[in-house]
Amino acid sequence: MEIRIKKDSGIETIVKEFQEQEVESVKEIKESNRFSSLIERSKKYNWNNVLQMKSDIKEILKPYEIAAFLELMQGREEKIDSVVISHFFKTLIQKSYEAGNNDFVFNDVKSILSVASEIEGRKEDVLKIQVRKVQNLFGAYSNHILVKGEYAKDGLGESAKNSRFVFEQVGEWCGPRAENCYFEMKKVGAGVGSSSIKSTFVVLEEYYPQSYGFEYKNNHPRKCTYKTPKNKVLEKFLETIPKGNQLVFITPEGKDIIIRDFDER
Repeated sequence: MEIRIKKDSGIETIVKEFQEQEVESVKEIKESNRFSSLIERSKKYNWNNVLQMKSDIKEILKPYEIAAFLELMQGREEKIDSVVISHFFKTLIQKSYEAGNNDFVFNDVKSILSVASEIEGRKEDVLKIQVRKVQNLFGAYSNHILVKGEYAKDGLGESAKNSRFVFEQVGEWCGPRAENCYFEMKKVGAGVGSSSIKSTFVVLEEYYPQSYGFEYKNNHPRKCTYKTPKNKVLEKFLETIPKGNQLVFITPEGKDIIIRDFDER
């Protein structure tokens, strides 16, 4: 089942509905300090042994439990290495998904980088994540995932494959080195799709590139499609996106008009 955002209600509606469904469980988890042992165990990991987590962690948490755990771990980076925390969460998400869970819903990821990175979904049942605001490199190096949210900082979906990302606003370097991915956002910063391959980038409202596409000088996207319904965004595409990529204008009726094709030089 695909995660849906209700028209004109925003992501707040989904978060509210989720919290209403699981509020007692989340409250119970927090009050019982159920995750104290997991937190203590996480302190033994560092840059040298962080990859051992995958085999060490046996717990299978439900999506709402992972969401509650994420809330507990926010702000603990001074006590536990941020790389360790990000590995911890991707391990918990992956194991939960492999156990048959899906439709993960998180609120704000305020301080933890690379959450949901290096996650492997399946083509026939992609791993779905709903978020509000996330930090850098969310969903990086992942495969077959669907992420919907409100705001993502830089490097969303870096080196991801076969995945979809739908956000209201994204920072710079969206989808670098992504392959066969789909990115849709209302607003996006410079470097969108740098070094990416056969991916689609849909910009619905605003695009903020550097001057004349300087960010693509040594980072050409290859065989990618850039789409927009806005003339001002299309003009910026024409100024900045290297040739060899397709530029498409979306009409008010939703029809795609190819402005520049892949083979046009």
